[in-house]
Amino acid sequence: MTLTKANTTAFLVETLANLYLKGKPAEISDETITQLCDWLMAEFHQLPLKIFIGFLATSYLLFVVALLHE
Repeated sequence: MTLTKANTTAFLVETLANLYLKGKPAEISDETITQLCDWLMAEFHQLPLKIFIGFLATSYLLFVVALLHE
């Protein structure tokens, strides 16, 4: 069972990685970006401080990885 689960997880990760690497970037309107930012800020205001800092650190790492990928 564990081997099958590991194989399934590896397949899903590989599939998502291929979609990310070979896919075209989405085009998002300014209005949608504004709505997303407003929603994120509203969510951030509800987070406890430790969770918020962890989220920022994770976001920063993902940003750096994306920059290195370019």
